[in-house]
Amino acid sequence: MLKNVFFKKPDYKYLKDNNFLAFDMHVHTKYSDGANRVTTILKKAKKLGIGVAITDHNMIQGALKAFNNHLGVPVIPGIEITTKEGLHILLYFYEIEDLEEYYIKYIKYERSKHPYLSTNVSAKDIIKKAKKYNCVISAAHPFSPTKMGLATNIKRGYLPKGVIKQIDAIEVVCGSHLNHMNHKAIKWAWELDKPITSGSDAHTLSDVGRILTYSQSKDVPEFLTKIIHKENFVVGTGRSGASRIVQYISMAPISAVSRHIQFLGPVVNAKYHSWITQPIEHYVPRAIHKFKKKIKVQEKPKV
Repeated sequence: MLKNVFFKKPDYKYLKDNNFLAFDMHVHTKYSDGANRVTTILKKAKKLGIGVAITDHNMIQGALKAFNNHLGVPVIPGIEITTKEGLHILLYFYEIEDLEEYYIKYIKYERSKHPYLSTNVSAKDIIKKAKKYNCVISAAHPFSPTKMGLATNIKRGYLPKGVIKQIDAIEVVCGSHLNHMNHKAIKWAWELDKPITSGSDAHTLSDVGRILTYSQSKDVPEFLTKIIHKENFVVGTGRSGASRIVQYISMAPISAVSRHIQFLGPVVNAKYHSWITQPIEHYVPRAIHKFKKKIKVQEKPKV
């Protein structure tokens, strides 16, 4: 297994005293479905002595606002994109201008009626376009039981296995997901010999800084380069079932209600559309294929 992953609470003093540059690489703000303002998150990061990557769903307003902050908190220009297939992809750019250009050209006008929920862009195209820029492409929470995870998508046949080769890194510890899912992600990254990222997937202030990616780097470009070269570390833990329930309850009053209720109609339509089309697109062809094989076996003459 990976020797640079530590399942324990981050020691912020140790990281600071040993000149590590540490980031929570998966943080959401009120600009998507997070509960907090950018300034509030930055103040928490400043107190902990860490940097952040603002990775709002299909949005970059939070990342833009955070980048040139007066608190001196290092910020990685980032975004979490939901592909047409449902996969979540994290993009970390070396330059804020590249993030802004990528977003305007390929994401802004392709968002669904619920902008936080999905886009009309395929995983293949999102990755292909991102390759034009200096950025790190990471698979968010790959073993999520829903279509948000890369490993899950591949296992269920929604995406080809070859997409793994196009992904730069794998998020091996995600704060919003259960520990057994993170253990699978760590094993997967080890088997594939892939670089790793990690983050809290913070939607509330209490989660910011729970999971960190760190290395001895002087700035964001060097930090991202060290990820590609596998010279970084991860510290933190995912959630137990009980703590995950508490997390969602704490998010509900602010995040779920105020952020999502305005898009309730499109969400319901999208869900019903998925329930109808998904069996037709994926399960029915498989069922027909299995039925034909069964018929052929039954028709085979006995010797």
